Amino acid sequence: QCQQISVFAPRVGDIQVRHATNASGGGVFSRLRTKIDKSSEKRKEKAADEQFDLMMQAMVNWEGRPTLRKYRTFLAAQADKAGINGWRSKLPGVQQMQEVEDFKATMSVLD
Repeated sequence: QCQQISVFAPRVGDIQVRHATNASGGGVFSRLRTKIDKSSEKRKEKAADEQFDLMMQAMVNWEGRPTLRKYRTFLAAQADKAGINGWRSKLPGVQQMQEVEDFKATMSVLD
């Protein structure tokens, strides 16, 4: 499926650089990137489904009526379990993740 073309082939010393493309015209690395993105998206969806199931199970087991206080307690426990409040929050880039920002906004509303 891969074919080498020399649309742009600069010479580097004695080595000629060629760009590989697949039959659909996309690069090999873009195809690999697409596979990685799809795999990552599937993993995120699976984690979100598991988290939703866990939340529903916890809500079913609550005694009495569900309240925002119980919901906040549940979210805080899940944040501790995920490490959002621990050492993982100190890793570069974690505080800027959209999920972490959404979580903090939710917690500030519940406080």
